[in-house]
Amino acid sequence: MEVENLDFYDAFKDFMVRNKKQLLRKKNSFLPPLFSFSKTLYKWYNLIIGVLIIVVFYLISEDSNQQNILKKIHLGLWYGILIFTILQGIYTFLIIRKRFAYIEKTTFWLVIIFYIDQLFNGAYKNFYGNFFSVGITLFLFIAFLIYFAKAILKFNPKIFVR
Repeated sequence: MEVENLDFYDAFKDFMVRNKKQLLRKKNSFLPPLFSFSKTLYKWYNLIIGVLIIVVFYLISEDSNQQNILKKIHLGLWYGILIFTILQGIYTFLIIRKRFAYIEKTTFWLVIIFYIDQLFNGAYKNFYGNFFSVGITLFLFIAFLIYFAKAILKFNPKIFVR
């Protein structure tokens, strides 16, 4: 702007003419949140959570009533995903009254986690999952919650501090 002696409007217009196709392609892609979410699965804190889930599930597997426990964990995951989605929608649309495309695309991957869980574990009444599949779903859900909180903090660092 200073070199070419342009005001903001003219500089912005020139920028948009040159980069509009690339920006629109990037806007409509769901892959960047997937790649950034998948990179966080190997962070030290997520690995610790994964190990804790394995240990807890191993201890639960020694119980004779393990199928009932798995059903309850599976149901808890279902309610957790449902409650999180409702709270995120209420906060976004009713409290701050702003939409963030990146956050909405990130929440799309939560829906994918839910459907993967349904595919491998079935519904609550027709539960056919095992510790491995429920454990992976639980790990992905907890990792997603951490990732989502970090994404929110990136956009608004003051959000959790009042």
